[in-house]
Amino acid sequence: MLRDNPQWLVTAHTLGLALHGPGSYVDGASFARLKRSMRGPADRAPNTKQWMYGTWPVPGSSARVEVLVLVDLRNVGSSSYIETHTVARVTPPLFYGLTLSSQNWLSKALAPVPGIGDVRFDDAFRFDALDPTRARQLFTPHVVAHMLPMSALYVRVCDSSVDIRSDGVELDPLALTRRLNTAAVVAAALSARRREIPTSEGEVALAERWARFAGAEGFAFDAPRLRIDGQVGALATRVALEGEPKKLSTVLSARLPMPLGIGLRLSEQSALSFLAELFGQQDIVVGDPPFDQKFIVQGQEAAVRAVLASPELRRGLHSLVLGADDFTIDDARVIVRWPCVFEPSQLASVVEHVRLIGRGLVHGPPRQGAYR
Repeated sequence: MLRDNPQWLVTAHTLGLALHGPGSYVDGASFARLKRSMRGPADRAPNTKQWMYGTWPVPGSSARVEVLVLVDLRNVGSSSYIETHTVARVTPPLFYGLTLSSQNWLSKALAPVPGIGDVRFDDAFRFDALDPTRARQLFTPHVVAHMLPMSALYVRVCDSSVDIRSDGVELDPLALTRRLNTAAVVAAALSARRREIPTSEGEVALAERWARFAGAEGFAFDAPRLRIDGQVGALATRVALEGEPKKLSTVLSARLPMPLGIGLRLSEQSALSFLAELFGQQDIVVGDPPFDQKFIVQGQEAAVRAVLASPELRRGLHSLVLGADDFTIDDARVIVRWPCVFEPSQLASVVEHVRLIGRGLVHGPPRQGAYR
């Protein structure tokens, strides 16, 4: 249903956006999570699976915001449907665990949630957050005035994204321009308002603890984004706080200096994994029961076995992802997302795991392939 379409490239060029390999769309995902999932610049014929990415001017301002335009195919039971999403980034993130979406007859019939106290706004949007009292401070009359025109659209606003969706594949640059303008204005208004709200004592204390840890390790710390960046062995490493609906997560992203070139991919075993095996999905069994029970292992079998021959590396990978919501481990990167806010002791453990994994992946046995 999503197929080659030269018009998709024409639309992207008209908007001044670049096509990238498709990522994985998750409703309510942070902008950073969507961007991480996106592949590099598209090197194949243009098709509507590819994502548009770039920056977009905020109307009435000299500022620009990051944006994505993507098409998502959803399968629900025996039915499927297609939506086009225009997503603008809210930066720095709000860190309120905000979730705000368009109301419809069904959502109005559900259990009530705390509104913001504006009758028109609360009729148009369903609002909730980890701390509704603090999150309500975002919605000044100025911000509400920018958001009410979106009441006729289907919208999802979270800590770092304003997502406007429409049915089908939207190829009309004018229609997409209108949605991008709307999303950019609201994202910029939320960012500006968040900077005006005094930081809470808890937020200040958390930033100070992360800053002390980063300083002791020689890492850079971005306080507004609660983000730590540094080099851990051979791996460029980032640990950041990310907000999604009703939760805050700590996210590790570590990138190898170059891909291994062996097609390595580790994904999580599930109750239905055996069905995938019945249909021929590869799963290399390395002979380490805890590791094999945790991971589906894929790639060039001989080379993957050589890399994973180290018990220390296997234990490090297994230990790192315990308690995680999800993870991506492949030829080029290690990404792990935990459903809580880490303290310095946990950050230190993450860094030690990255150091151990880096030794195993980067300085492991010789490998065959393009990056040997």
